Amino acid sequence: EAVRLYTQAAEQGHAMTQHILALYYYYGEGPLAKDTAEAVRLRRQAADQGHAKAQRELALRCMLGDVAAHDLADAACLFRLAAEQGDSGAHFWLGFLCECGKGTTWDMVEVLRWYQAAAAQHGKGASWALAQLDVLYEKGMREVARYAAASD
Repeated sequence: EAVRLYTQAAEQGHAMTQHILALYYYYGEGPLAKDTAEAVRLRRQAADQGHAKAQRELALRCMLGDVAAHDLADAACLFRLAAEQGDSGAHFWLGFLCECGKGTTWDMVEVLRWYQAAAAQHGKGASWALAQLDVLYEKGMREVARYAAASD
């Protein structure tokens, strides 16, 4: 009965229900068999309605190649939409893509912006990422100083 009600609500365009039902299909939970294509379809519907968690989860699936192919540009776009709504996971992953220059342009200002936003919300991985950037910055500054001293 619950599956029927969830399916009915999803078909009527209820974004949260589409997102939840997508989780069930993706993992094959409850009475639903695993169906990645149906999970992606439902998650895309919820994401298109602006559901931040669905946008983030669909972006992850794009990154991992669960959606036809690895589409990092689509992933970056979806992460940005979710990040702009305050999703800390999307903050982290958008920062990661900006740091790698994958699916978006390499931009250290954006990297810091998104990692700091994720860390401010105690996002997983963001504090570690910021610490790593600090280490790289310090190492880079030492190299610049060494180069400057050698050229004097």
